[in-house]
Amino acid sequence: MYKTKIKISNVNNLTDARYFAAREVDYIGYSMNESDGGINAIKINAIKEWVEGPETIIEVGLEELSDLPLLYAKIQPTLIQLPGFVNRGMANDFFELPILKEVVVELPINEVDILNEISEWNETPIVLDFSRNNISWSEIKEKNLTALIQNIVSKNRIWLDLPCENFEWEEILAELNPYGISIKSSGEEKVGYKSFDEMDELLDSLSK
Repeated sequence: MYKTKIKISNVNNLTDARYFAAREVDYIGYSMNESDGGINAIKINAIKEWVEGPETIIEVGLEELSDLPLLYAKIQPTLIQLPGFVNRGMANDFFELPILKEVVVELPINEVDILNEISEWNETPIVLDFSRNNISWSEIKEKNLTALIQNIVSKNRIWLDLPCENFEWEEILAELNPYGISIKSSGEEKVGYKSFDEMDELLDSLSK
């Protein structure tokens, strides 16, 4: 249905989850960082009872690291997304779990450092996060970094979290050919209500 695999990030409510399931995205990522609007395992499981189709990812923060085996048992996600600050040594106690690792990109981009970090996680899929430091596709092109990013993306199952305009996705997918893309949900405008006009436009632009 889509030109690449689509992961929706930062979901914390049923309204979003049901919408994205209806749009048949591949993965829904539930934020568990409660200090940033995330939700706990009980709420995630309650939402999952109403949602069919997309696979589940839980996006954890520092507070959840010590409880990952228990959270995995409770929620049974397809993947657990670890934040950028978690290094390989910190993951020794739960490395056997299905992990999706976030790697935060900053300028100037150090290709060697990024590739070394990716290699430390062996075959673990990676979210290459450009949005944390607001590095857009237009900036990547302006700084002639496309070939560098192409080389990084070719090394593993790389998801791109990359700020861009909707019309730019076709060019990005053609140039970089990522495993998938990660799109952040904006949350509800009020409980039970949200306008999905902008998201409809984005997902329509990614449809085959």
